[in-house]
Amino acid sequence: DIERPALKNPAERLKEMSKAYKQWSTETGIKYSDRTLGVVSQIDCDDVVCIQYDLIVELCAYWTNSQTAGAILIFVPGWGEIKAVMNRLQQHHLAQYWTVYPLHSQVASQEQQRVFLAPPHGTRKIIISTNIAESSVTIGDVVFVIDTGVKKEKTYDPSTNMPCLDACLVAKANALQRKGRAGRCQHGVCVHLFSRLKWQELDDYQQPEILRTPLEELCLQIKMLNLGGIAEFLKHAMHPPPKASVDYAVNLLQDIQAMDNEQYLTHLGRLLASLPVHPLVGKILVYGALFRVIEPVAVIAASLTTKSAFILPGDRRSDADLDRRFLGQERQSDHYAQWQAYRGW
Repeated sequence: DIERPALKNPAERLKEMSKAYKQWSTETGIKYSDRTLGVVSQIDCDDVVCIQYDLIVELCAYWTNSQTAGAILIFVPGWGEIKAVMNRLQQHHLAQYWTVYPLHSQVASQEQQRVFLAPPHGTRKIIISTNIAESSVTIGDVVFVIDTGVKKEKTYDPSTNMPCLDACLVAKANALQRKGRAGRCQHGVCVHLFSRLKWQELDDYQQPEILRTPLEELCLQIKMLNLGGIAEFLKHAMHPPPKASVDYAVNLLQDIQAMDNEQYLTHLGRLLASLPVHPLVGKILVYGALFRVIEPVAVIAASLTTKSAFILPGDRRSDADLDRRFLGQERQSDHYAQWQAYRGW
């Protein structure tokens, strides 16, 4: 395997990457011109995950000019990238021959259903999607797939106790799923916007969930089932979580009085273990019941455990933001806005 040294200087890194690709080409017997290897090196050399927008647009133009029928499905990591691709397609001289649809979890259901419809006569359907279309959606007329090789994955940092959605490279399993979207009902073509050398470096599968999510709910279940010490039990998992994650989960449960210092469940802890939500959300529900404000608290708790009730209405995102601020009123609270939206509904 060829190792890529981490270099601070981008020019030096590009030079090292070009050398690595030439070595790989020689070892594998796969012959490419120096110009091709140089271009591929530039695509792969960035430490920060990037999207090759110009290449995406040129592929769409190439397939459109080829007169081969069929829709194009483009995989990008998030809404920002969807808008960026849409803007570039709209500025292209072939824009009049394209009907572009975004596919994202926050797009209204009615708009999502449009991706299954035939485009207007004389135009080609282009769908720009997150990994929502990776395995759960089959669009029968998709013939071409562009895989940027990037996805957004939920990660967790125990030092900050903040789950976040980070852009990262796909695993090989993800790339194969995306490839399978092409030609579901007929012959198809998939283009991965990364090299074979980059493919070799990808993980085989997505990182196990136990390594990228908070562990408080799992810790409660371990104690509820009398499976012994939390850290000792988790050591025997197929992919043991980091000690820092386990320690943080135990400390949090003790701070909210769900466990005592000996890691025995309190009465509150047993109650929280019986609720199918995170312990912090469960405690909100318990206190809401105690103070007899269960309805607004239940609505807020539900909004914390599922996707947002607010949708992205195409080009009217700024209007949607204003409406949400109006619902939050002078409190400037997203939780209060969710409650007011529920009351209005």
